[in-house]
Amino acid sequence: MTDSKIQKEISSLQRNEFLQTTDTIEKIKTNSYLTKIWADVFWRRRDSHKNRIDPEIPFIFEYNSTKILEIGAAYGRVLRKIAEGVGSENKEIVGIDVNDNFQLYFDLYKLKYPELQTSNILYDDFLTTSKLQNDYFDTIVLPMNTFPIVHPSNLETLFSKVKQHLKSDGLFIFSKNKFSSNKLLDTMDKSTNNSHSGDLSVELGNNPIAMEFYDFGTEKMEYGAQRVNYAIYNEMTTNYQLISRELYRGVHYFFNDVWLQEKIVDFGFVVKSKDNQSHSIVYVLSLP
Repeated sequence: MTDSKIQKEISSLQRNEFLQTTDTIEKIKTNSYLTKIWADVFWRRRDSHKNRIDPEIPFIFEYNSTKILEIGAAYGRVLRKIAEGVGSENKEIVGIDVNDNFQLYFDLYKLKYPELQTSNILYDDFLTTSKLQNDYFDTIVLPMNTFPIVHPSNLETLFSKVKQHLKSDGLFIFSKNKFSSNKLLDTMDKSTNNSHSGDLSVELGNNPIAMEFYDFGTEKMEYGAQRVNYAIYNEMTTNYQLISRELYRGVHYFFNDVWLQEKIVDFGFVVKSKDNQSHSIVYVLSLP
């Protein structure tokens, strides 16, 4: 991504008074999902996310998986549902997450949900880790909330690592956003689809975090679409005096079904099944 494009985005955000005039390109960070503040906010949403629908999970149960790996496990929300559904006897349920700030929260979460006591989360980058065994898992799952941040250039590495750690008769289960059809993208006017929102994240005994979000309209790409988003995290004292202000730029990627299925074949997988009955499209892949 060129600095000139980012500078245009910053100028637009300053005109709309989302950013301050002193917010220069040097102050914009990326990869907010690696930070402590991301983990703090995600953890504070655990109650509102408790009953969130995870359409990948029923397929894990359907195929009677015994050694299961979740990519992007955070503090263990999805792992808990998996453990509840498959039980812990003769099962091995493992997660991996790139943000080690979640370790504390996973430890706290396990205290509330004893079914997680035999589960484990490794805090490492799945794309580069050497901490997982090869040819080991019979199911690897990548939830919907993780897939949209995978850059198209990293897809081949992702699928290669899955293949490395999957048994020959194993399954790779992931879901992606339904926002992927070219027809939908062709009819969208991206100039009218910018959105601005905010939230206040609170937790007893901790500093409040006030957040603002700005999503630019969707931009059509060869692989489907992308949407640039900006986030401001304001950490405050309990009497709402500003402690720190962090600015982040992120991109969500939406893959066209035809493009993605061609890549799946190129990467050495077969589509065993595909389900679009929920809010996302669930893919179940196997090796040839």
